[in-house]
Amino acid sequence: KLLEYRFDQVVLVGPMTAKYVVPVLEKEYSEVNLHQFQNSYQAGLFLKERLVKEGDVLLLKASQNTLMFEIIVELLLASPSDTPLLCRREPVWEAKRNKIKADFYRAVGQTKTS
Repeated sequence: KLLEYRFDQVVLVGPMTAKYVVPVLEKEYSEVNLHQFQNSYQAGLFLKERLVKEGDVLLLKASQNTLMFEIIVELLLASPSDTPLLCRREPVWEAKRNKIKADFYRAVGQTKTS
């Protein structure tokens, strides 16, 4: 279905997309336009820091079960003070989000400084 449309950039997350979607899309997109990440925090940082500009329109399709959508949206909020308005802010979900973030920083050998 994705091949029916043309996107400027495609950002994918997770091992299943790496295994099944990337091989199909890499025939249509160069490595400059096709980006695959292992976790949603890594993808969200990429979008925020390198890809999204003011006025851009994003189509986000992400798993809710793994908090991918929520983590990416949280990183892209124009006003971080709006974070409590997002869904799944209960302690159990916050702990899961924090684990995903900690796993990312552990993987890159850093600790979060902000």
